[in-house]
Amino acid sequence: MRVRQRVLRILQAVLWGGALFFMVTDLSRRHTSWWWVLIGGGLAYLLWALSSVRILGLPPTMSASPKKPPTSRPPKVPHLDRVQFLAIYPVVVPPEVGVSIWAYVFTKLDRDEVTEDADLQGRGRGPLVHSSAEGEAGLERGVVLTATPRCEGLTFDPPTQSVVWRGRWRRFDFHAGVTEKPTSPVQVRGTISFSIEGLLVADIPFEAIIGKAPLTDPEIQHIHGRLYDAIFPSYSHEDKQIVERLERAYRALGLSYLRDVTTLRSGKKWRPELRRLIEEADAFQLFWSHSAARSENVTEEWRTAVQLIEDKKKAGTFIRPVYWEQPMPPAPAPLKEINFAFEPDLRK
Repeated sequence: MRVRQRVLRILQAVLWGGALFFMVTDLSRRHTSWWWVLIGGGLAYLLWALSSVRILGLPPTMSASPKKPPTSRPPKVPHLDRVQFLAIYPVVVPPEVGVSIWAYVFTKLDRDEVTEDADLQGRGRGPLVHSSAEGEAGLERGVVLTATPRCEGLTFDPPTQSVVWRGRWRRFDFHAGVTEKPTSPVQVRGTISFSIEGLLVADIPFEAIIGKAPLTDPEIQHIHGRLYDAIFPSYSHEDKQIVERLERAYRALGLSYLRDVTTLRSGKKWRPELRRLIEEADAFQLFWSHSAARSENVTEEWRTAVQLIEDKKKAGTFIRPVYWEQPMPPAPAPLKEINFAFEPDLRK
């Protein structure tokens, strides 16, 4: 290629030089033959044009500009709606018929419509509980949001429910039934959890009385839960579906904390920086499987979380284990007193 390129340049120089020579010669003879100039210049231009467009398979020789290397574009930042979470249900759970529960996800613009719908659903149901999570969470449109109620002594139909977030408010409908009729009124406490791709987003409390409630209860009670801005997910890289779920959750939520965790966990060796992130976490979510039970990194992570609880730096509810394999892989001794939540959808 280089030899041909040099030959082409020499031919161009000869043609331009010949044309200029004949033009000067003709001028010295006091007459001009412009044909030589036109022919020589035309041939030189033709060779240049052919080389420039690579018709001859040669690299550009004169004015063809080199191609610029492709520039990397920053990843597109998704638009995140700022959403809130709310659940409304009667204070009293009649053992014979149970109660309905209505959970909402909405933006500030939807507040009036949600309030109107909640009043309509709860009309004539007696004293109500308004349970909400303080603050707002970022949510990308098109993601699947799942609500799951849990409370000892109650069963829920359906056990879990999912909706696609489209930018407008959505409602989750559940029915709570009593597993065993008590001989006297019993107060029960649980949670309604919201998650994306299995990753916790918010917990709001569920508090009710099975049986007859005191007549002094106010018409509406307000209780509050919390949003999770820093969830530490502990999982095995062999569980590919969990890795893919967490990557989608990171994009949907836009949490910088989750991005840092997934970046540090991408290596095979456990990094000391992860200890600091566990200490900064709002909750430690353990994705428990046979692969996770064999993983040295996962073991190091849950041991760190247990130590934080023992040192009184974290509450006893800090570790939130979930599993999807049946039978459940045996839990290690330090975690046996913690409730493992069954999440069958995580196997997908």
